[in-house]
Amino acid sequence: MPNDEQLTTAMLERTAAIRIILYLYKNVDRPNGVYLTELIRGIKASSDTIMLTMNTLLKNGLIKDYYEESHPYKRIFNLTELGLSVAKPLAAVDRALRSQVSKSNH
Repeated sequence: MPNDEQLTTAMLERTAAIRIILYLYKNVDRPNGVYLTELIRGIKASSDTIMLTMNTLLKNGLIKDYYEESHPYKRIFNLTELGLSVAKPLAAVDRALRSQVSKSNH
């Protein structure tokens, strides 16, 4: 996926974008955000895919990043207001699907 790709539902479907957005949303209450290394471990996708997708999400304003001010200068990510507005309905769909799967397994 090229870095300069416009964010579309098709792009969300074929990359780890939905998983990244949901992971950040589930950790939205953390005041300092989510470290890149933690995100890579939590998403279970290749680091190349994650980095390309993160760059697209950054470019399209769904996430923001910054570096810690002291060593080891870790990169940290958070959702933007736009990212939150996308994440909320995605999280609702995710909950509904998980609930349905849970019901059908009982």
